[in-house]
Amino acid sequence: MPYLTQASDILAAIATFTTANILWLDTEVADYASKTPAYP
Repeated sequence: MPYLTQASDILAAIATFTTANILWLDTEVADYASKTPAYP
């Protein structure tokens, strides 16, 4: 996964994504410090 670290890159990505009809976003947050992840 690419990381955007420069403000100009972030603004350019936002401008690009605002024209998309659908955005598929991964919003999962991992708890790396846990020995027992929150999976059923």
